[in-house]
Amino acid sequence: MSDENLNDDKKSGSGKLLAGLVIGGAIASVLGLHLTPKKTKNLLKAKAKRVLEKIEEKIHDLEENEE
Repeated sequence: MSDENLNDDKKSGSGKLLAGLVIGGAIASVLGLHLTPKKTKNLLKAKAKRVLEKIEEKIHDLEENEE
């Protein structure tokens, strides 16, 4: 085996590892969201709504301060 073949094998192996990590992370995220209890989902939705309201409020305040 030459050095060129060894380097090609390493590159393709690391690419496969990265692809496996990305795909595995996506699958784990989907399963996590699907299997989360409803109470937790509701809490997350409520928190996201509060954060969005704060962001909108800050944008409104900044727009008022510009005028």
